[in-house]
Amino acid sequence: MPINRSSIPPFVYYSIACLATVVIFVIDLVLPLGVVDGSLYAVLSLIGLLALDKKLILVGAILGTVLTVIGYFFSPEGGEIWKVLINRGISIFTVWMMALLCLKKFNASMDLKRIHMNQDDLITERTRSLNEAKLDLEKKNHYLELHKQIAEKVNEEIEIEDILKFCLYKISELSNAQVGHLYLAEDRYSSRLLPEKIWYMEDEEEYKDFRELTEHHIFESGIGLPGLVHESRKPVWIEQVSKDINFPRAHHQDSLSIKSCFAFPIFIGDKITGVMEFFFSRPTNSDSDLLELMHQIGVQIGRALERCFSAEDMETILISLRERVKELTCMSEVAKLINRSSSMDDILSSIESLLIPAWQYPELTRVRITFDGKIYGSECLPPSDCMMSTPIAVEDKVRGMIEVCYIEKPSVPDDQVFLVEENSMLVWLGQALGSAASRFTGALELADSNVKLRNLYNQLENVREEERTRIAREIHDELGQALTISKLDLSWLKQKNLGSSNGTKDIEDKINYMMTHIDRTIEELNRITSELRPHVLNVMGLFETLKLETEKFVNATGVKCDLHISDQVPTLHPDLSTLIYRVYQETLTNIVKHSRAKHVDVQFVKNGSSLTLTVKDDGKGIEPSRMYNSNSFGLTGMRERVMEWGGEFSISGTPGEGTQVYISVPLLNT
Repeated sequence: MPINRSSIPPFVYYSIACLATVVIFVIDLVLPLGVVDGSLYAVLSLIGLLALDKKLILVGAILGTVLTVIGYFFSPEGGEIWKVLINRGISIFTVWMMALLCLKKFNASMDLKRIHMNQDDLITERTRSLNEAKLDLEKKNHYLELHKQIAEKVNEEIEIEDILKFCLYKISELSNAQVGHLYLAEDRYSSRLLPEKIWYMEDEEEYKDFRELTEHHIFESGIGLPGLVHESRKPVWIEQVSKDINFPRAHHQDSLSIKSCFAFPIFIGDKITGVMEFFFSRPTNSDSDLLELMHQIGVQIGRALERCFSAEDMETILISLRERVKELTCMSEVAKLINRSSSMDDILSSIESLLIPAWQYPELTRVRITFDGKIYGSECLPPSDCMMSTPIAVEDKVRGMIEVCYIEKPSVPDDQVFLVEENSMLVWLGQALGSAASRFTGALELADSNVKLRNLYNQLENVREEERTRIAREIHDELGQALTISKLDLSWLKQKNLGSSNGTKDIEDKINYMMTHIDRTIEELNRITSELRPHVLNVMGLFETLKLETEKFVNATGVKCDLHISDQVPTLHPDLSTLIYRVYQETLTNIVKHSRAKHVDVQFVKNGSSLTLTVKDDGKGIEPSRMYNSNSFGLTGMRERVMEWGGEFSISGTPGEGTQVYISVPLLNT
């Protein structure tokens, strides 16, 4: 095994050199001058070289030179003087050549040693650099692995709370943090940060007080670690919590175990929705690479929260849509109920079953409606703080009230017990019921007015019919008799004129003219009397009167008219006979005025307990707008006559395809 010269103490070499010097000097003193024994002093330089001591080499050379010179004076004589001097010179030359060679060797060894040392330093530095690079690579691999794990986790279809707990655990594991916690913004994006009950704690018992303290701290932007992160919009590291003036929790005894901390923002787009914070139980220096990684992870976690928020928004929208559907369904059904009902009592008796399902919590909903002193729905509502109501007003006068309540308070905030849309719906219901009540009131008043008008119309018709009969009778009895007497008087004058010798042709012609005019007047008088009240209707009945009216129509217009009267039609009440005659007469008059028909078909039959009269022509038809035109007095009169008798009147037709008039009257009153 080679000896390591650097491990031999320097005094050993010096001791050997001293001993060698003494021995060589003694030999030089013993041997005669002719012997070249001074060269042995070169050994001292070799010993200096072995010791790697430049000083020892030079000292050895100088000491050898001095002792060689001294030996010249004290050594025994021998040989010639010039040979002795040459020997001494050779010895000194040998000593210095050896010293120079040793110095050369020493310098070369020193240079080699320096080179070796430099190489060792380079190797050490390179090794240190490689180790640092390895550690940095391992750290970055850990960072990348964490980034990958969190990216995979946030894309899994799991609960957001599980994702956040996983992130807290993994980040704490990587950073060697003992505590991890989450703050989320109030209303998602506000500057007010609220503590969540989502934690990672290495020792729950040790940090229990700190947890309770944190869960009671709400931070505004710029206040505390979460607020500072929110304000700066970037990760923040606090190396000494106790010396940071903007760390309120550091002033509590519960925070004494927390020495350092860092936090980073959670972004959704360009908005901060939360802050994750981590705490160390020992002072920890800031790690810029870790903070950069946390910034990226904050974006990843933000995507998970955004997906969660989107799902919540979608669920909220679906719930809202379901509520809107319930409300619109209620409003639609109430509108249908109002349209098909004939009274407020019908509506209010059925409306409760439509209202209850429209509210958020139908199982808790009770409804009471009061209208004109009558109660519908729940007669007695339980005492409740969850109640809403709206009046039912008719023409600015409150006639009722709709009250809706929950029998117990739902587990929601006070401002969400009743929705704004529910309040709007309730107001609409009050207005709709008020409008319906107003309409029914108006309809009753209108129906009453119509009854009064119809009674007045029928009374006028009866009066007119009676007046016609009276006028026809008086014309026939009084005026007809007067004209007949006048005609008899003219006949007597004519006879007198013919029997007299003084009679003239002119008087006879005048009398004949007057008699002709009286005959025409009597005929016209009979026609007017017939129109006012057909004499044949009283004498021969309705059937003959209809036939006579048909013949007059055919003779006057040339239009073919087929009249069919069923044998089952019984003898009718005079008033009903007059009604059918007047309707038939008005129908034929309208055909003459408007139809331009070439053929008319008339059916008068018995149909069960009713009589039906159908008049159909092949004329130009009738416009739909004229069927119920209030200015069509003829049609209105016919309709009123038939309705007074409790019958049915209808008119139908298509332009270019003719018109049909149909009446049906019951036989119960005949």
